[in-house]
Amino acid sequence: MRPGRMTFEVAWSYGDGTGTSQIPEGPFPGERSLTTFLVGVEAVNEQTARGFYAGLGAGLGHATLKDATLGPQDFPSPEWSIPDRTLTGFAFGAGVGVRSSNGPGSLGLQLAVRYHGLLDAGGIAASAMAITLGLAY
Repeated sequence: MRPGRMTFEVAWSYGDGTGTSQIPEGPFPGERSLTTFLVGVEAVNEQTARGFYAGLGAGLGHATLKDATLGPQDFPSPEWSIPDRTLTGFAFGAGVGVRSSNGPGSLGLQLAVRYHGLLDAGGIAASAMAITLGLAY
């Protein structure tokens, strides 16, 4: 595709509330994860695939939620618990970033801001945003 290329992306995000201050009487987000497998397009310099780029993708995603509560954790009652759930469905993602040409061999360094999400029942059931630094071909 000109002036870009097709992409395949696998992204995984995980959170469990570790490191955040928890108020015993407050809610607890629980353990949650989001995995997406996306195929998309990327607008990038077609000659070198370096410099600024932007991409969009769509595909399949899987999200889990476990041990989340709406209220006190020390003396939980059933009405404060959020049921554990697992969802699989349509996923989407987007990202913008920059790639350099300095790296080992034909690889370059990449710095990007990426977002991926999972749709369910007409809304976004799970999503994550990340700043990534890594190698890119």
